[in-house]
Amino acid sequence: MKKRKAIVKKVMMSLGIALAGLTGFKATIQQQKSAAAEIAYVAKVNKKYHKPKSISRDSTDSEHEAEPEIDISTDLGFYKAVLKELGVKETKEKLKFLMAWRQGEGGKAKNNPFNTSKHIPGTADTKYNSHGVRNYPNRKIGLDATVATLRLGHYKEIVDLLKKDAVTAMEIARSKALKKWGTGAMVIKVLKGGSVNPPAIA
Repeated sequence: MKKRKAIVKKVMMSLGIALAGLTGFKATIQQQKSAAAEIAYVAKVNKKYHKPKSISRDSTDSEHEAEPEIDISTDLGFYKAVLKELGVKETKEKLKFLMAWRQGEGGKAKNNPFNTSKHIPGTADTKYNSHGVRNYPNRKIGLDATVATLRLGHYKEIVDLLKKDAVTAMEIARSKALKKWGTGAMVIKVLKGGSVNPPAIA
């Protein structure tokens, strides 16, 4: 009987030691998991708040700035705006052509330097002469009418020439489309005269 009790006691002690070891093992595993979770959390936080900003090599702050508006209250501004509205690059030769064109056209139609006859409905434009040239109530409407006229198929050659960056004023002046406009060879005459000094836009 004593022998059996001793055996049972030994078995119980062995089980106790095993359970204690298992408990310690579980505690160790839990500690390792907690440590790993903490490391992962710290890494996540660092990534969120210390993420480097990517900067494109080709981008600059100036690219995101709005283009300054052209002041069309000045005559030069009006000519520049014509080029911008047509979507062509501004050059000295193109501006020279427009100024020579204005000089060749002459006339005192309001806000209409190139004497277009384009009627803009709802804008209260009026007839300037018997050829249908219009007076426009302000420069913005005059600009819109000028650009709208130039975009007509009859004057495609003028716009196509203006699209060329290296085009000269004389090359544009030789466009046959100017004859359809009604200016004819007047721009060539102005350029050959050597003095481009257009009258102010009325």
